[in-house]
Amino acid sequence: MAAEPETVANSTSPLLPLPEVFEMDAANDFGGDVFALPPDCGQGCPPSWYAQGEALYFVNEGSGPVSLSNAFALPEFSTELGLRLTVGRRWDCSEALEVVYVGALKWQVAGEAFGFPLNSKFAVPLADVNISAFNGAEFHRQTYESTLHSLEINERYFDWDTMSCLIGLRYLNLDEDFSFESRDPAPLADEGLFTVGTRNHLIGPQCGLDVIHPVGASNRLSLSAKTKLGVYANFAEGEVRLINAGVQELHNSDDGVAFAFQGELGARANLRVTRRLSVHCGYELWYLYGLALATGQPVSPLTQATGTNRNADQDTWFHGVTLGGQFTW
Repeated sequence: MAAEPETVANSTSPLLPLPEVFEMDAANDFGGDVFALPPDCGQGCPPSWYAQGEALYFVNEGSGPVSLSNAFALPEFSTELGLRLTVGRRWDCSEALEVVYVGALKWQVAGEAFGFPLNSKFAVPLADVNISAFNGAEFHRQTYESTLHSLEINERYFDWDTMSCLIGLRYLNLDEDFSFESRDPAPLADEGLFTVGTRNHLIGPQCGLDVIHPVGASNRLSLSAKTKLGVYANFAEGEVRLINAGVQELHNSDDGVAFAFQGELGARANLRVTRRLSVHCGYELWYLYGLALATGQPVSPLTQATGTNRNADQDTWFHGVTLGGQFTW
């Protein structure tokens, strides 16, 4: 019987193309050996880092017209610029750890009036607080400031490139200060100063969901929507001071723990510029409940007990445009 002919590979026959994970530039990323397997053994999700920077152009809807002077009211907060920085470590196709910081979001409004007589809206039914420098005055000035910071640590889970969810821990800090200054006409020229300050320190767990929808066959463009919910303990503090003609009439404070809640909604468009770089823009809405706002503290009627019972049952809205990019390596 004739022997079976031995099969020999044809050196001139074309080779099948390497899968994407074996592309020359990708192989170089794993140490320069084109023929070496990547750390994920060819599964397509080698461990990587990602960093994201975003500009936040947000408005704080918690102010409203505010005034303790009968001459004018402060306007609402305008839109201000802040930032959000994210650094993450993606372990594989399905899991990552990330740290997110939001800060430098500061809103401020101020106003003043000249004339005579200018009076305050204070009511002192017990006549136990002297406010003579605030009534019959020639100058009134009011300022209101609100500052927000946020820090979160999340474990994020991916369902390929269409969805991700997160669970984590978040700290939010919202500080507010309101001041009312007054000056009587000469020759007395007595001055008055009334201030209310609140400090909100929120900490607690959160969860979130991001949904991504690719647009077109190239997958360069995508649309995404996200939501985030958090439940917090708010370690809130409040302080009230009143100085009238150089005499401190009030200096009271109160602190305690209150329940707080936050919900976020957002939508954005994403454009993948290169394999490592992408840019995006969108719009977000944040709702925060369980706060001690400076303008929400009970200051009328004005008594010696004012400032000893801080109110942490207020809420506010933040919303605005986001613009940023992400780099992966």
